[in-house]
Amino acid sequence: MNIRLAIPSELGAVDAMVKELYPDDPYNASSFAKAFKHNATWVAEDNGKWAAHLVSEIDAGAPYIWSVATYPAYRGKGLATALINEFEKHYIALGYDRSWLHTKVENPAQKLYFDLGYRVASFVPHIYGLGRHGLTMRKQLV
Repeated sequence: MNIRLAIPSELGAVDAMVKELYPDDPYNASSFAKAFKHNATWVAEDNGKWAAHLVSEIDAGAPYIWSVATYPAYRGKGLATALINEFEKHYIALGYDRSWLHTKVENPAQKLYFDLGYRVASFVPHIYGLGRHGLTMRKQLV
């Protein structure tokens, strides 16, 4: 498995992956353009085939995990953990000491985030649409 920063020409691949895995989410390629502009998207590849990605940006003065997506065949193999670790190392090297994310209330990935040190900071009603609530989770990086 290879983890690397994505390049701008791969923006469409991130968009396609998100649309396939999360068809109810309103994101599109233009939503991710800012992250690509700042080299803040990581990809996990298996023999050149995309297995997972992490999209981030700086928001509210701290690194923000916007999207972590893993194709079903690759789930449970530690890819999301590896991507989050790369994200954190990258931003620690840039001098950031905290990070954060939003997640759906029903998202089973909350356990992963908790295991990696993220803690619930707040409940955010309707962040994903009417009746679709979320949580803000934060982590001290250093």
